Amino acid sequence: MASESMTLAFERAALRRLQQPRSAIVDAGRWARYVGLVTVEHDAVRAFEARHLVDGFRATD
Repeated sequence: MASESMTLAFERAALRRLQQPRSAIVDAGRWARYVGLVTVEHDAVRAFEARHLVDGFRATD
C-alpha cells in the first residue's frame, strides 16, 4: 500500500534567501507531513531554528 504523506526538505541556502523563511516552513507544513532542512552543518540547523522560532523544524504558531 502506498503512503499518503509528503516530505519536503529545504536547503539552508535557499531559506536564507527568503525574506520570511518561517512563513515558507509554516506553509509547507500545511501540505507536507514532514518538513526538514538539508545542510552538512548540524549546528547551523539549531541556529536557524532558534532564529526563526522553529521547534524541531516544525514551525510553531
